[in-house]
Amino acid sequence: MSDKPEEIAIPLVSEEIHPGARQVVTGGVRVVKRTVPHEETVQQELRHDKVEVRRVQLNRQVEGPQSPRQEGDTLIVPVVEEVLRVERVWVLKEEIHLRRITTSELHEDKVVVSREEADVERLDPQGNTVQNYEPPTGVEPEPGRELNSRREGPSILGGEGKQQRKRQASPKTSILGGASKRDKV
Repeated sequence: MSDKPEEIAIPLVSEEIHPGARQVVTGGVRVVKRTVPHEETVQQELRHDKVEVRRVQLNRQVEGPQSPRQEGDTLIVPVVEEVLRVERVWVLKEEIHLRRITTSELHEDKVVVSREEADVERLDPQGNTVQNYEPPTGVEPEPGRELNSRREGPSILGGEGKQQRKRQASPKTSILGGASKRDKV
């Protein structure tokens, strides 16, 4: 035997961490859209044209048929006839004066128009409608983010956050923040 100590190789093992993320379905949203008729008052200016007819007797001799002519806002249509004498002459029997009169009035009427409203319902992972959503156990939200879509602070619609305003617990609310007209009836 030799005096040399025996060398033994000991392998060193280390673990490495590779963090990753996976998607977990925590719920969903259902949007219900409906058309709600309501009454609005509309105003429209309406124009009316009427023709005033006035016959003017002339019995004046002319040189043949006459053409219609315009004088201001009056259209004059000559009416002639041939009268038999020893000689034949044209006599202007009458003129018809036509004048257009335009009036306008403001017309008001009630008409039914429609608009759409949408209700949003939160769904759990099984597809059931939920009132107060609770995240499933074992799923932790990211730091600084909540799984619930409601946030503190001012609304993008210009309203107040839920800490400043207590809403009545109603499952049928408009996406604009108020109760729908259908529920008020």
